[in-house]
This record gives sequence, C-alpha cells and structure tokens, in this order.
Amino acid sequence: MRLRLSVFLFLFCCVAPWAHGAGLDASTVRQRLTNIERQIPLPYHTSLLNTIKNYSSKQLPAAFSSYESVLKEALKEQELPEEMIYLPVALTNMKIDFRHDNRAGVWALPELVAIRYGLTVDDSHDERFSVEASSKAAARYLKDLYEAHGDWWQCILAYANSPAAINNTRMRHPSNDPADPWSYYDNQWIDDVRIVGNFIASYYVYSSDDKSVAHSTEQYAYCNFDRPLSVSVISSTLGLPEKTIRNLNPIFLTDQLLPFNNHPLRLPASVAQTFEDQKAEIYKKSQQVKEEKEKQAKIAAENKAKEQEKAKAKKDADYITYTVKKGDSLGKIAQKYHVKISDIKKWNKLKGDMIRDNQKLKIYQ
Repeated sequence: MRLRLSVFLFLFCCVAPWAHGAGLDASTVRQRLTNIERQIPLPYHTSLLNTIKNYSSKQLPAAFSSYESVLKEALKEQELPEEMIYLPVALTNMKIDFRHDNRAGVWALPELVAIRYGLTVDDSHDERFSVEASSKAAARYLKDLYEAHGDWWQCILAYANSPAAINNTRMRHPSNDPADPWSYYDNQWIDDVRIVGNFIASYYVYSSDDKSVAHSTEQYAYCNFDRPLSVSVISSTLGLPEKTIRNLNPIFLTDQLLPFNNHPLRLPASVAQTFEDQKAEIYKKSQQVKEEKEKQAKIAAENKAKEQEKAKAKKDADYITYTVKKGDSLGKIAQKYHVKISDIKKWNKLKGDMIRDNQKLKIYQ
C-alpha cells in the first residue's frame, strides 16, 4: 500500500507541471480562450495546441515574478490592456540580458525606437536592459502603435516586427481582417509570425490561478555608486567572476562601469555589505586601473604612430622620381624598370595611358 502511494505521489509531482497542456483538445482551448478574453481578441488556431503544451511544460520565469509590479504599473500609466503583461514573456521569455539583431532587453526594443522614447543607447550604457526604464518606453510605444493602427493585434504585430511591415502587408492585402492575426501566421506575411501563438499561449497558461512560477533562490541587492568602477576590481574584491557581474548589470557595457541616471549596481546580497565596506578602496583601485589602461593605451598609440612613420619613410625611400622624356610611353618606362604598367598608373593615380613630356612619375623599386 505504501509503495503504491509513493508511486502515485511521484507520478503526480512529475505530471503536475504539465497539467495545462495534458489532454488538450480544441473544444477545451476554445472554451478557455472565450473565458479569459478581455480587450485583446484571442482567436483559436490549430497550432495553439502544441504551443500551449510547450508553455505548459515551463514555469513562468522568475524575472516575471520579480518585476510583475513594474510591468503592471507601466501598462497602467498608458491605459493599456492588462493582458499585455505577458507580451515580454512571449517576446523574450523575460530574459533581462536578451539581445538579438538590433533588439534588446525583456521588451526586445529596437535601438532606434528605444532612443526615440528617451532611453540611452551608446557605447557605455544601454537602458533597454533596465526593466523599469524599458517598460515605460515600451508601454508608450505600444500606446502610439495602437493609436496609429486602431487594433490591438495590429499593434502587437507592428511591435514585434515593424510598423512598416504591417503597413506594407495591409497595402498588399487590403481585404485582410486586421482583427485576425492568424492570417499573418498562415500566409507568413511578416518575419515574426510566432508572436501570435506565443502571446496567446503564454496568456492562456500563465493567467491561470494555478500557474507554475519559477522563483529565484538567489537574493540580490542594489548598491549605489557615483564614481567609475572597474569590473576586474569588483571581481577580485568580492570574489565574484567577472561574467557574473556583467550578467547582473547588462545596462553597463564597458570595463569601467560609469555612473548613469542613478542606475545602481546589482550584486548578490551575500556580498553587498562587503561592497559597501570596501567601496572607498574599490573606487581607489578602479581609478588606478583606469589610469594604467589610459597609460597603456597612450603608449600603444605612440608606438603605432611611430610604426606608421617608419612605414611611410620606408615607402618614400623605396621609389624614384622619373621625368618623362620625349618619345616615352608607359610601356617603355615599365620595361626599363621591370614593373607593370598598371602599377605605374596606380602609383601615380593615372586614369589613362597618356603621359606628357617633363611629367614626374613615381617608380617604386
């Protein structure tokens, strides 16, 4: 009896995470879509069964539970549908350091869009990796897209692809119903058609009261800083791999973490106090590292300049200046100095074969 009970409990624990996806059928999915539909239409499609099963086998990312209030607040400020909270899950699976092509962050914001909506994207910082900043920018962008297209699915498709892609599709297929996103999927009219199924499936699965949510066991702390910090110095002082520091702080792009817009440094809670205690020393060593790198860069630049000067001097010393005489031709001159006509033309930037008396020509040996 005990053995049977143990087996039952084991099987239950293994199967539980699949509960939403197991035994799915069209009727069940259609009914639940009808029940959970709010502002954004949730039309059924046969491909949804597999997509829903896929999402049912995964937990809602830990980053979602960590930033859920941030996402909700950003959407609420722009009066967007609550369902949109699952769009970053569908886009990037809430991967904070997501980067693909010119898109980055949990909202997969394109670089130019991010800049247009006030985020900084330069050689030192990328605010698309700040969930707080990118959520506000993404919400404003979504609101503008909805006002431009007047349809929530046109808005989502334009966000995941581009407004131009949607406008071009509507011009090519004017009879298409904007409220039917699956026509884009079936006809492959745009690059990212998977967003349709991913958004509906993630909302279908994770809006359930018994959804499985991943919770990170690692605790993090946020430490303020107002002077440049060296990743290598932080690493050696706190005993953290440099890769860990970078992964926790993707907004900072350079070896020297430069203070920006009061963005704090994210660190494991276990070393946060050590950072605060050693901050003055970390500042000092970071400055020393900066000065040493600048010194090495200066030396490297000077050496490069010297090498370039040597190369130029050597090049200049390797040619003679020939004065064209009456009756000369490029062929005769080339034969005399055992070089090619094409080389003489290249060295002297000649467009044709014509040369004139007393013309000066460089001939490299």
